[in-house]
Amino acid sequence: MASRTTRDHAEIQRWARSHGATPAMLSRTENKASGRASAMLRFEFSSAGNAALEAVDWGGFFRIFDERGLELIYDDKPGSPLHKLAYPETIAAPVSKSTTSKPAAKGTRRRAA
Repeated sequence: MASRTTRDHAEIQRWARSHGATPAMLSRTENKASGRASAMLRFEFSSAGNAALEAVDWGGFFRIFDERGLELIYDDKPGSPLHKLAYPETIAAPVSKSTTSKPAAKGTRRRAA
């Protein structure tokens, strides 16, 4: 898979249109600590719709996309729907070469803020 990464709004819209995708959000939830609503951005590929997804216009999609500093990673093969909306730091994170995994020691897990 040859992948591309972009933050360019026009490129993202071209990719979505060419794959029959529309911008959507996954169930808005309120963060009790901050009192702010949050939503997970997605692309909807089905004309039938998904009850868990809420359609959003491109302006709203890109407002959240830019506020969160996201990037679109996509397979550039024609017709491939493979994609991911990710934070740049997760893209650049080094991959561990270890083939064995150990469970975290008790009490070392961090809670998300």
